[in-house]
Amino acid sequence: MIKVVFLDLDETLVAQELAFERAYGATARLAAAVAGIDAGSFGAAIPAAANACLDDLPVAEFVRRCRFGARDVLWGDTGVGVSETVASESLRALGKQVMEYRRAVWSSLLERFGAGHTELCGRLDECFRREMEGGVEVFPDVAGALERLSARYRLAVITNGLPLAQRRKLERLGMAHYFEELVASAEVGVGKPDPEIFHCALRRMRVAAEDALMVGDSLEGDVLGAQGVGMRAILVRHRNYIGTGPKADARVVADLEELEAVLDLDSRSSAL
Repeated sequence: MIKVVFLDLDETLVAQELAFERAYGATARLAAAVAGIDAGSFGAAIPAAANACLDDLPVAEFVRRCRFGARDVLWGDTGVGVSETVASESLRALGKQVMEYRRAVWSSLLERFGAGHTELCGRLDECFRREMEGGVEVFPDVAGALERLSARYRLAVITNGLPLAQRRKLERLGMAHYFEELVASAEVGVGKPDPEIFHCALRRMRVAAEDALMVGDSLEGDVLGAQGVGMRAILVRHRNYIGTGPKADARVVADLEELEAVLDLDSRSSAL
């Protein structure tokens, strides 16, 4: 019997990809207005520049192990507030390096496009982070579904990302009160599909794997990762996208409202 439902955050509950697209565009338009740079070319170059500068950081391997990306570091708050672990030490190290990293990204882009406006780096950084912090939106079906699911199950989040940045998304969007725990890869030290992040979440929620369900948009990270530790799993395919990779023996739903229907069926027939 399912007692706890774990949910992924990005692209399961919230549309973060759209926020990134908007943030790239807004930042590029600022660069164009101030320095005469072609906005389209500048915006398209941001992800590669972020990746290249991340590779120069001593904590780059930590970020890769936690399965979030350079663009997350480019805007997310790295505040820790976690226990004294190897992971928290790495988070603190990342926090000390993040401002230098962000300056390196924007300065490398300005240099690439022949702009000498070094003071523009700070404005680009502020613009990108402001757009990301305010631009992440919840999927339309989520709010009502969480209200109903929380009346029947204990809920928690398992997410690849920075803990404070991910918690603030939930708080800003008015969803934090639905979840007993948020388990973020950067505080565990590994990201989905590594078994340890699922074991950590199960321990925090004091639930056995066979009594837990994982719901997320990643076939590899959410579905196969959860199944690997004995949990059941459901794949969400917002915008009809499932992705590529090995097939899994899992239900696929279009949104959280369809998830409710599947769970109703399971409660009657144990079909899940």
